[in-house]
Amino acid sequence: MTEIKGLIYGTYPKNDELRIKIGRWERGVIKGQEIEAEISREKKVKTELFRNTGSDYTDPLFNWYDIFRPFTCATDGIAPGPLTRYKETNTFYRLPEVDHVGRMKVNPSEFNEIEENPPLPLFQGNSDPNYFAFFPSPFSFFKMSKVKEEATVDQFTKGMISIYSDIMKSYGFKNALLFESLPYQGEDLSLLLPFIEKFRTILVTEGNLKFADFTPLGKKLHSIAVTPEDRNMEIATKHSSIPGIRAIDSHNTKIEEPGAVKQNALDEAEKTGADSIYVTFNDYLDFLPDSIAAKKLEMIKEVIN
Repeated sequence: MTEIKGLIYGTYPKNDELRIKIGRWERGVIKGQEIEAEISREKKVKTELFRNTGSDYTDPLFNWYDIFRPFTCATDGIAPGPLTRYKETNTFYRLPEVDHVGRMKVNPSEFNEIEENPPLPLFQGNSDPNYFAFFPSPFSFFKMSKVKEEATVDQFTKGMISIYSDIMKSYGFKNALLFESLPYQGEDLSLLLPFIEKFRTILVTEGNLKFADFTPLGKKLHSIAVTPEDRNMEIATKHSSIPGIRAIDSHNTKIEEPGAVKQNALDEAEKTGADSIYVTFNDYLDFLPDSIAAKKLEMIKEVIN
């Protein structure tokens, strides 16, 4: 019988109370230590919500203004540029302006105040085996940045993978999730090897995988989560232990019918002979109101139980 697992990842919508408090911090009414404590409390609440669904999950990232911002603000050689539309959505991110990739200027696992972003730590420490540290894939990070002409994707990826590895070690984490915002365009996936050889890795991909060559990795990832396009599940099943299907819409307030989502996952697993499959979202959930995101979590709980 096919096992269906849930996966919750990326920035999660803040409730109104936390938004108000972050607004007060932005105006200087609340100090850094105070807002960090408020964010930490709310992270614990939402982490328990994620855990209760029975899913694997990442940090809700309430102190990340966007998925690149902490690294943009805290890494030597990268600086925040103008507000830029995030893909085709009504949300924005600070365009990273990359001269080179140095080291992080601060210890990301400790309290630190950085410009243009709420205070660190980057993640809430978590020893739960179902917890995965969230990172933007270096490939999407590079393509969604303004990069100095002589900087290459290889140099950038190696630099970010080194930073990500150091962060994982500083927390003692064993599980990580790399999130692609954009489709592959022939990138050399072997650049990820120094990371995936050390850590159990989920790769959340975008678009058609026909332009991705996983053969140089030489080993299966823990999971490759894919959009429901032709042959994507076949490729994910071949190159990961648990393929994933991005079957739940993060951009639509309509709540999917759990039975239909479950059957879709079972059908996809049957086509490729997968014994287990992740069901997850087509993007992180921060595009939705907090109340709708909570209903989507209830729905995924029904799918996997």
